[in-house]
Amino acid sequence: MKKAIISRALMGFPAGIAIGQCISLLVSAILGQGTFEACMPSFVAAMGSELAAVALQTLLCGVLGLPAPLPPWCGRRTGACSSGPSSASCC
Repeated sequence: MKKAIISRALMGFPAGIAIGQCISLLVSAILGQGTFEACMPSFVAAMGSELAAVALQTLLCGVLGLPAPLPPWCGRRTGACSSGPSSASCC
């Protein structure tokens, strides 16, 4: 059980980073005026350098993605699909 939780969490870390990058691309497309803004200029100013700001943003996006593949109703696979989070089975 512990090994499964760790392996699922490790899948969530890169997923969180990927989602963070997609958000950065979307914000850049809307606000960047043709340039890629890795993170908001105010965040860069607060962190002191762009590298530090992007590194912290990437780390936090990964941490936010850790619980993503761990829905509470998905404790074990039984092979039967159900509809809704109140069930103990997962597709």
